Amino acid sequence: FNLDQGNTVNCNLFDLNGREVQSLFDKNLNAGFHHLEMNIDIPDGFYFLKLSNDHKQSFKKIAVMH
Repeated sequence: FNLDQGNTVNCNLFDLNGREVQSLFDKNLNAGFHHLEMNIDIPDGFYFLKLSNDHKQSFKKIAVMH
């Protein structure tokens, strides 16, 4: 993901029913491109990844397969 300016970014993972499964991070990041790599122990399935800061939020549907 890309940030136009530095900001605190929250990243959370939700199941398809909208329940939060895990908070992945809450960090202050500099402007620029960032790579997100997850190494978490959750069951296979589909999830929503929410990235948010003070100005914007974005949801991505992801598939977890082990």
